[in-house]
Amino acid sequence: MDLYASRRLSIRRLDNAGSVGYRGMTLGATWTELESMSFYTIKEAIRAGLRLKLSLPDGEHIVEPHVLGRNRGGDTLLRAYQIRGPGQAGAATRWKLFRLDRIGHAVEAGGRFKAPRPSYKPNDATMKGGIIERL
Repeated sequence: MDLYASRRLSIRRLDNAGSVGYRGMTLGATWTELESMSFYTIKEAIRAGLRLKLSLPDGEHIVEPHVLGRNRGGDTLLRAYQIRGPGQAGAATRWKLFRLDRIGHAVEAGGRFKAPRPSYKPNDATMKGGIIERL
């Protein structure tokens, strides 16, 4: 068991009523609570240099999270380097910006990254509302 195994969140949708499961238990969590779980998973992944699998309406994205912050409107954002995503077969990897309220769930994807990717901007200009966590 690795150092971060106790912090892993394994979240999956169980029914149409909006309930979610955590390690096999039904929580009946609201969307805001689920978003909060993704928030802390992402924050810890930035600190530890862990790759994440993000589930969004367009499919799953494997990313290296670099900056978590807010825009002027108060939306929580993630700037990440995408390793793999929907419709990306053979295409170059790239930087992406994700809104947390659009992420269904975030889990560790396995693997670590040791250094920021090229063109990393620790003071991301999009995060005018403040930076919460960064590499």
